[in-house]
Amino acid sequence: MVAGVLHHLGVYMGSDLLPTFEDPSLSTLMLQGRDEELKQAIIDRNQTHSDWGWKFPGQSVLEVLPKISGELRNPYFLVIYRDIFAIANRNSISAYGDLFENMKSALNYYTELGEFLASNKSPAMLISYEKVMLNPEVFVEKLRMFLGMGHEHQSNTIAFIEPNKPAYLRATDNRCNGFIDRVGAGYVAGWAYSKNQSLPVMVDVEVNGHLVQSVLADQYRSDVQTIVKHPNGKVGFKCALPPKCQLKPGDEIRVLIQTDSERKEINRSPWIFNEP
Repeated sequence: MVAGVLHHLGVYMGSDLLPTFEDPSLSTLMLQGRDEELKQAIIDRNQTHSDWGWKFPGQSVLEVLPKISGELRNPYFLVIYRDIFAIANRNSISAYGDLFENMKSALNYYTELGEFLASNKSPAMLISYEKVMLNPEVFVEKLRMFLGMGHEHQSNTIAFIEPNKPAYLRATDNRCNGFIDRVGAGYVAGWAYSKNQSLPVMVDVEVNGHLVQSVLADQYRSDVQTIVKHPNGKVGFKCALPPKCQLKPGDEIRVLIQTDSERKEINRSPWIFNEP
C-alpha cells in the first residue's frame, strides 16, 4: 500500500514493478548477495532520479543496509507496522506457515526493526497500516509533507488506497508462484512451483492469447531454492517455441502455472517482446 502510494505520488519505484510495487531487479541483486552490483545500481539511480524509492519487506533488507548505506543519498525510511495477528494470518494463508510461528517471527522482526531505528540517524516516518485504512487522506497529506512533495496527484493517490486489492492478494499467494526471467525470439525461461504438490508443475506459454507450448518446470535452480526455500530447487523451465511461433516485436507472452486445482499467471506475465 505504501509503495503504491509513493508510485502514485510520482516517486520512481523501479521499472517492471510487480503488483506488490516491488522492483525485482534490485531485490534480486540483494537476495543473491551481489552487493557490488547493488551498489552500482543505487549509484545509477542517484544519477538518474532526483527522488526514488525501493520497497523490500522482511529482515533481509536490515542485513544488507549496512553494506550499502554509503551509496544511499539522503535516505528517508518509511517503516510500516501492522497488527501482528494480521501479518501471521496472512502468511499462513499465502504460504501454509504455522500461525503461532508466524506471530513469533513477526515479533522478532519488529524487535530488530526497532533496534535499527533506535541507532539510525536518518529521517524516519512510522506508519500504522490499520490507521491509514481508517483515514487515507490524513496519511497521504502527512507523507507528502514528510517527503517535501507537492500536491500533484494527491487525489488519485488517495483513491488508490484500498484494502485487499485482488491483484495484490494473487501476487502474494505463494502457494503457487513463479517468475519470467528471460525471453528471446525462440524461447521463454523462468521458474514456477506449487506448494500444493511435491512434483514439478506444468507451465503453459501463450503468445497473443494462444497456447503455443507446455513444459515441465523441473530444472534445478539453486538461487530460487535459496530465495523461496523450495525443498529441492527443481523449479526452472526453458520453453523452446515452435518455429512458426518465433516472437516478433510487440508480441504478448503469458506464462501460467497449471496444477490439478488451479491455473495462475506468474510474475512478469504478461511480457511484451521488444527485441528486433
